[in-house]
Amino acid sequence: MSSPLDLQRLAVRVEALQRTGTHDWDPADEHEFRARLPEGRDPRHLPAPETLRSMANHVETPSTSDWQKWISTARHLEDLAHANDPRNPRRAFRDMVRGRLPRL
Repeated sequence: MSSPLDLQRLAVRVEALQRTGTHDWDPADEHEFRARLPEGRDPRHLPAPETLRSMANHVETPSTSDWQKWISTARHLEDLAHANDPRNPRRAFRDMVRGRLPRL
């Protein structure tokens, strides 16, 4: 289950994801990333950091399925951000295969 500290940590992760720039990303990855942020339309979107902090302050605990869904979604979005980082070697190879010069 999740503790108030875990909810605070997830709120910080969500805020970091919200600040992540998607310039020059693969369009499909960018669309998926934006859809799963708190304001997104995907049913698997993350809750807003304010909601998480409110839950932590009122010692509310989310259901196990919600908690697992949120952690899984946050990890997936962090993986998308890493995969689209121009310094990532896989990104450089993918760009070369598509005929673009890698941006380092």
